[in-house]
Amino acid sequence: MSAPKYNPFCVIGIYRAPDHSSREEFEKNMAKLMHDVKLLPVAQNNMLKLNVIYQNDKLSFKEWGLPEAPTTVLVTGESETAEHLVEYIRDPSIAELIAKAEPFLHGKACAFSADVVTKIDRLQGTRRETCHGILIFKVPSHMEVGDYHRKIESVVDKLVELPVAQEHMVKHTIWFQNDIVAPELQETWRFPEAERTVVVMLECDTWVSMNQILTHEEVKRIIGDGKNDFGLHVESNCFSADVDMLVYKYDS
Repeated sequence: MSAPKYNPFCVIGIYRAPDHSSREEFEKNMAKLMHDVKLLPVAQNNMLKLNVIYQNDKLSFKEWGLPEAPTTVLVTGESETAEHLVEYIRDPSIAELIAKAEPFLHGKACAFSADVVTKIDRLQGTRRETCHGILIFKVPSHMEVGDYHRKIESVVDKLVELPVAQEHMVKHTIWFQNDIVAPELQETWRFPEAERTVVVMLECDTWVSMNQILTHEEVKRIIGDGKNDFGLHVESNCFSADVDMLVYKYDS
C-alpha cells in the first residue's frame, strides 16, 4: 500500500525495566513478546505499522543537562482507524500474550493513543533506517496539560527552525497523549492509568548528524530556557535509540 491519504491512528507504549531486571534481560523479554505479537493475524491485519524502539548508547543527552535515562523500551503502532486498534487490543491472542508478560511489562507501563504533530518530514512515507532520538517528558503535577503542551511545542518550534535542525533532521514529531483507547488498555490489558506524558522523536540519517544537533550551542540555549521556564528536564527520559520495524505497510 502506498503512503495513506488518511491520518493513521497512533498509539505508543513506554515500558521501563522492573527494578529487579537487567537491561539485557528486559530487552530480551520485550523482543520475545513483540516477536510473538508480530506473528498474530490481528497484528498483520489491523496494524499499518508496528515498531519496537530499543535504547542504545550511541549518544547522550547530558549535553542538555538531562538526567541519565532508565532502561526503557518503546512500542509504537499505527492503524487506519481507532476501531482497528481497539480490535487489536481486544483480540484474545494479544490479550493472552500481554497477560503472560505481566511480571516485566505492567509495573512501569505507560501506554496511550496519541495525536501526532509532525514538524519535519523528509521521509514522506519512505522506508529507510534512521537514527532516533527519543525524548519522554512528564507533565508536572502543578501544570495544566494544555499549558504544558503549548510550552513544549513552542520549544520544539524554536528548535526545528534552526539551520542546524533543517540541515540534519529528516523527521521530527511530537506525540500528544489522548485518552481514546485508555479504557481498553486498562480493562483488557490491565495496564495502569497512563502518566501525563509527551513524547518527542527526532530522526537523522547518521549519528554524526544527530550529534551536530545535540551539541549546537543555540539548541542547548533553547533547551536551557525550557528547563528554567517550566522544568522541561524534571523526570525526563531521553536517549538515542535503534528501531526494529515489525510491521510496515507503507510502500517506499
